[in-house]
Amino acid sequence: MNVYLVIILVILIGEYFLDLIVENLNVRRASPVLPQEFAAYYDADKYKKSQDYLKENTRFKLIKSGFFTSLILAFILAGGFNFVDRLARSFNLGPILTGLIFAGMLMLALRLLGTPFSVYRTFVIEEKYGF
Repeated sequence: MNVYLVIILVILIGEYFLDLIVENLNVRRASPVLPQEFAAYYDADKYKKSQDYLKENTRFKLIKSGFFTSLILAFILAGGFNFVDRLARSFNLGPILTGLIFAGMLMLALRLLGTPFSVYRTFVIEEKYGF
């Protein structure tokens, strides 16, 4: 393994675990009980519902993040970027269009893979909480 690959992998994995720690700290601090200072201004049931939504949305975000981090790591280690690069270069359209094709293919793949997560978030989680 080359040193740059190791650096990239460490950064990707480190960023994932840092996000995991931060989100867990955030969820732990979320209390279902409305702070006394806001009792006169905000409904306690709505506040509890918003905290439940935060927790469920955060769990879902971490699952999605874990999936995409694993996918990117596998893609890197399997030589996926090289494959997409060779595919983009096979059109022989010059460096600018080749770069655009390369980026476009990666963005399209990410968009397609992210669609089920977006659908679930919109039609299951958002619907459950009445948004």
